[in-house]
Amino acid sequence: MNKVVSDFGFLTGNKLFNMKSEDVLKWSKDLAMKYSEDLNGFDLYSELECFKNQAYNLMDNFKSATPLELLKFIHKYSLKDVYPNIEIALRIFLTIPDRLTNVGIISIERELASKFNFEDTIDEFSTKKARKVKF
Repeated sequence: MNKVVSDFGFLTGNKLFNMKSEDVLKWSKDLAMKYSEDLNGFDLYSELECFKNQAYNLMDNFKSATPLELLKFIHKYSLKDVYPNIEIALRIFLTIPDRLTNVGIISIERELASKFNFEDTIDEFSTKKARKVKF
């Protein structure tokens, strides 16, 4: 978990406000290398440079904003299309702890999990959640 926090830790209002542009570029490129299928490093950097100015002017608490507050800000003002790389990076960061918690539970309860029939669960879920398209 510490590694994840160190990779994404620059995505807070305080860090963004106080970081030099060259540091933002370095962190953006490093993060994009780890998530190359989801992020573009230079685009992330460009978005962050613009975002920190816009968010600072529109958010009362930008300097103390958490990653969740930044993501909520993006959604509140419908900025997902303007800052797609930031939105993706924040979503990745904020969902990793949930995934790790669930994996941890499965690991702890491995005896019970080994008896679980995943195929039946997937079939049942898909039956209940299937959307039928009418023509």
